[in-house]
Amino acid sequence: MLDAAGMDSGALVTLIGERKVVAHHTGPLGSAIAALPGSDLEGMSGLVDAVSSCYSGSEATGRSFVGSEGLRAKGARAVLLLPLRAGGERLGTVVLAHSRPRALTADSVEPVEQLAGQAAAALAALELVEHLREQAERDGLTGVRNRSALDKALAAEGALPRRGRRSVLIADIDGFKRVNDRVGHPGGDRALRALAEFLSLEFTPSPVYRYGGDEFVVLLPSGRVACPEFTSMLRTAARGALKDFGASISVGLATPLPGETSDLTFARADTALLWAKRNHPGTGEIPDPSRRPPLREGALTRL
Repeated sequence: MLDAAGMDSGALVTLIGERKVVAHHTGPLGSAIAALPGSDLEGMSGLVDAVSSCYSGSEATGRSFVGSEGLRAKGARAVLLLPLRAGGERLGTVVLAHSRPRALTADSVEPVEQLAGQAAAALAALELVEHLREQAERDGLTGVRNRSALDKALAAEGALPRRGRRSVLIADIDGFKRVNDRVGHPGGDRALRALAEFLSLEFTPSPVYRYGGDEFVVLLPSGRVACPEFTSMLRTAARGALKDFGASISVGLATPLPGETSDLTFARADTALLWAKRNHPGTGEIPDPSRRPPLREGALTRL
């Protein structure tokens, strides 16, 4: 777009939260655009809310249209503003500038307007693809990530050195069938959503995955789980989150061992969870790191 406009500098202005910010900039005046106050960025973006462009024409004296004074004061001798708009939605604003006088005319600007339209359409398509990919990896009931996303995360963990890998925590609701029998399946769904929300808040920013049924998985930095009382504190807090359903959780936790694959770490956490549920429901089990306990039957084939 810079080449088409014959300009030497440019920036993309986007909306983050409620503020207009420079997401990317280039050229000798790029940093000057990025340094503009938010009010200047807001004002320039507003100039092309309802038009296809706004530009400085043949003006070369340092004066230009109202709203570009800040950029002109930093050395811009030609300014061109273009909206990125697709499907009626504003995606951002392109700010182009030139450090030397340059006459801009309707004939020279029109091809750049068309390029901006094509760029906006491409950005909208990219956003849609990312949205669909994100939705495909979300659990429809609880909103946390799903089994497919967990499989990808474990595969990525396996490519890391052991020191860079995370511990695996698996939690599920004790006697979930009884919860369903007591409060009905809609109530059981609410219990699952309550546990998902609790884990998401408790372990922000680590993502939470619904592995299946009432089982949820979190991949945590190993230092986060170093406290011996970790699982006890977690279960106590979860009991409060599930008090409306009279439910508790059991937990299995495993930290990567030397020479161990991510699948084996997951399988140890899965086995630890089963041990806790069979022997002391509502508790947690952290396998002794000096040994590998017998794996839960089918733990690896479940991956």
